[in-house]
Amino acid sequence: MNPPIPFHPLIVHLALSLGLLSAVVEALPSIKRRIPPWTQKKALELTLLFLFLALLTGILSFSTIKAQHIPVPLMASIHGGIALSGGILFLLLWILTERGGERHPGTFPSRQLIAGAGLLALLVAATLGGQLVYKDRLGTSRMTDPPSLAPSPR
Repeated sequence: MNPPIPFHPLIVHLALSLGLLSAVVEALPSIKRRIPPWTQKKALELTLLFLFLALLTGILSFSTIKAQHIPVPLMASIHGGIALSGGILFLLLWILTERGGERHPGTFPSRQLIAGAGLLALLVAATLGGQLVYKDRLGTSRMTDPPSLAPSPR
């Protein structure tokens, strides 16, 4: 089976990279002070854009796979739910940025906590997505079978 949405992996990797950038800038004040606020805002907006595109292409991919009567493991739904929760956390971070700019001391939950939780959710979703591709071979036909660990017959 050819990949249902061939550019989904590219979009996912861009979303992960931008999410990592946005979360690290938010979590480390020493870096945050060195990067202009408009650059931070654009990075967060690009993170949201690519997270949305990754979710959209993922949903379309699973729909295409199901339409071909290929069984989709439960892990695919878990993967999508965790990815969605990461996207929602980054959306919350963006809303906080739009509403008030910098966080005020003593507010809970802090922007750093939200960014960290969002990044953690994306990394867990990425791990599950990797298992769907490499272990379950979902959505790909270009991979060869893994080499056997058993010794070759003589």
